[in-house]
Amino acid sequence: MKKYICLICAIALLPCLWANSDTADTESNKSEKPLGKTELRKLFKERVKNKQNGDFIIDLSEANEVEFPRGSKINSVQARFLSYVDKDLDVKELSKMIEKANSKKSAAKGMISVDAVFSSIAKYLAPKNMNLQKLSFSEGNIRQRIEDGLPVLCMVYASDEYKKIVPRSAERSESFSDIQQKKAWNSHLSKNILKIKEFDNQTISSGLLIGFNPDTGEYLVLGLEDEPFWMHAKEIKSVFFGAYSLRF
Repeated sequence: MKKYICLICAIALLPCLWANSDTADTESNKSEKPLGKTELRKLFKERVKNKQNGDFIIDLSEANEVEFPRGSKINSVQARFLSYVDKDLDVKELSKMIEKANSKKSAAKGMISVDAVFSSIAKYLAPKNMNLQKLSFSEGNIRQRIEDGLPVLCMVYASDEYKKIVPRSAERSESFSDIQQKKAWNSHLSKNILKIKEFDNQTISSGLLIGFNPDTGEYLVLGLEDEPFWMHAKEIKSVFFGAYSLRF
């Protein structure tokens, strides 16, 4: 008799369990729904810090650490860029898409074409209400993206000369808030802008532009050296290959 009572109770509970399961699924689906354009704009804009010295810098603390499975087709800078906008970045899935989009000519040389990478990234981001936009190096354009909280994925020709800029960047003061200090720094900067002559125009390096100062013409670059450093716009333009930013 006890067995039948237990069975009846279990059957009676099933609709409740199903109802709870449906509710959980519904809540899960809600949490996975991509953010709308207005929500995305607000989210990214809030990540920009405007310092007293005029620097605008994007806080990248929201970018997750990314694991690179064997056979990954994106580099660490591209992964940092993507994990900033997509916390659930699936490197393995994206790599499959890139491999499929890669041209036979590039594959035969053991290379991945730039077009394959960025067309696949755009396709990967589409279901999340996001896309990529190709940019020229227009200072107003780049600055607006950063001010909106959108890092700019900048491709430049590979060079060993970038490390020569790092010491100058280290001299840079975060406290030159008064006009005289800025004038002094701009004067020093104009005399020390590096003319990058030695670079490999067959090899592309990736950097993230995550900050700028409108008064000095400098941009904070992540990924070209071990630590982020400030480059002048003229230095970037001299080795510039292309750039992409998020569009939604």
